[in-house]
Amino acid sequence: MLSVSKKWGFGFVLVGLLLSLRPLFFSNRVESTSSVTATAPSTLTLRDVAWSKTRYGVLFAHFSVHNESHIAVKDFTITCSTYGESGTALGQVSKTIYEIVPAQSMKAYEGIEIGLVDRQAAIVQCQVISWAKK
Repeated sequence: MLSVSKKWGFGFVLVGLLLSLRPLFFSNRVESTSSVTATAPSTLTLRDVAWSKTRYGVLFAHFSVHNESHIAVKDFTITCSTYGESGTALGQVSKTIYEIVPAQSMKAYEGIEIGLVDRQAAIVQCQVISWAKK
C-alpha cells in the first residue's frame, strides 16, 4: 500500500507528463471558416448618425450603413462610446445587426436599441467595428 506522500508524488509526475504531451494533442491554430470576420475601417461606414437616450439610460441609434466593397456583408457590429459633458469617457456599448448589406449599397436603420448607457452620457460616438463576408 502506497503512503499519502508517495501518492501525491506519483500524481505530480503524472500531471507533469500530461502537460508535456499537451502540444501533441492540442493546437492553438485557428481553422478558417466560410464566414470570416474582420475589422472593417474602410469597407462599412456609418453615415447620418444620430442618437437618442431615454431617461432610463437606453441608447437608441439612427444611422445608415454604406457597404463600399464588391461583396455583400452580414452580421456587423456597431460600438458606441459614451462621454460625459466634460468629455470624460463613461463606457461603451455594442450591438450586432444580423442583416445583409448588399455590395455597393446603403441601408438605413432607425431606432436601433444599442444598450444601456450612463444617464450622464452627453456625447456618443459610434462606429462599425466588425463584419462577416456573406
